[in-house]
Amino acid sequence: MNPSATNLWHRLGLEQSWAVDTVALDTALREAGLRWHPDRFALATDAERATAEDAMSAINEAWRTLRDPFLRAQALLKELGAPMQDGTDKNADPMFLMEMMELKEEAFDAEASGDSSRIRQLDAKFAAREFEELNAFGDAYLAKEAPADLRDRLQRTAYLRRTRKQLNP
Repeated sequence: MNPSATNLWHRLGLEQSWAVDTVALDTALREAGLRWHPDRFALATDAERATAEDAMSAINEAWRTLRDPFLRAQALLKELGAPMQDGTDKNADPMFLMEMMELKEEAFDAEASGDSSRIRQLDAKFAAREFEELNAFGDAYLAKEAPADLRDRLQRTAYLRRTRKQLNP
């Protein structure tokens, strides 16, 4: 375990991978807490307390990121040297964009008519697509697909996530 490591998996003493054993992840957090929790440094110097707080903050960040499949995928891309880009994805598949536009129009119509049942159905549809895209990302990562292609896959997931947030403000 190395709280100062830039690699989130290494902060927790784990091997970098797409699949994360949540029990091992939680165990690593507990063990890190036993070592670095600021309460253990209550009688230490200011510098030691600050070091412990920084270490625990970095460990908590790693734990939160690795628990979330989307954030974990972003971290993998960063480690591969192909971080997600902010803004519009200029390489997006036109068929995907057309499908999303149609679903968004449906959602807009459902919201305009106050059809909460339809909005829930569309939210479930977006959630299912997000799950599918994340699984496809994981499979592609394991197949050692090119980082740029992985990033394109994750951009679709990001689009789905943003759309779901718009449906459920």
